[in-house]
Amino acid sequence: MSKTSDFNARFYCAPADGVSDVVVDFSGDTALESFYLFDWSDPNTVTESIDLSGCTALRTVALERLNALTSIDLSGLSALSRVYIVDALIPVIDLSNTPATSIAIQGAAVLSLDISGTLVTSYSDIGYLSNLPSLTTLVARDCALLIDLVISNARTTLTHLDVSGGVLDESHIRAILVDLSNFAPDNGVCDLSGGTNAPPSAGGLVAKANLEARGWTVSTNS
Repeated sequence: MSKTSDFNARFYCAPADGVSDVVVDFSGDTALESFYLFDWSDPNTVTESIDLSGCTALRTVALERLNALTSIDLSGLSALSRVYIVDALIPVIDLSNTPATSIAIQGAAVLSLDISGTLVTSYSDIGYLSNLPSLTTLVARDCALLIDLVISNARTTLTHLDVSGGVLDESHIRAILVDLSNFAPDNGVCDLSGGTNAPPSAGGLVAKANLEARGWTVSTNS
């Protein structure tokens, strides 16, 4: 596609019969600054994907009601600030190493979310996790500004949580361990080590031991 500073479109019609894959490819478009795509329905359940990789000027991505979208490539977006994805069938969303500060994602299909290295500061910046009822994996490694993380809305589904290299204080470390201990499935992995993450207090250590007794591998600072 030709280079453009803004893409804003609505799609209501499915692709022609016999088309097995539809790809919206803006990869490498260094002029693209915003990308909005809404209402892409597909009664023929065609696999559809979006490639925005290498769009180094892209600041905003907004996708909504794309019930046939199953994958998106957001790698190499060095200017990305805001991401809004609602009602898409994307199981894995990787925003790692982008400078995103606001991440709002909703969808029952999302199983894994990676926000490692982003510039989010609070759980409210990632939509409270309340709209991801199937989330099993949350990776937030090396988020140097993330001082406030609450997992209570995803605590019954998470089996892999990685906030290593973080800056969480003792109260957040304890709350995460207690929530996982009380509500998470058995046999998971939780990494809260590294960075300046606080060591768990007595209550956190009890929850950590309970998790380990249920088959979890839990890493914390000592």
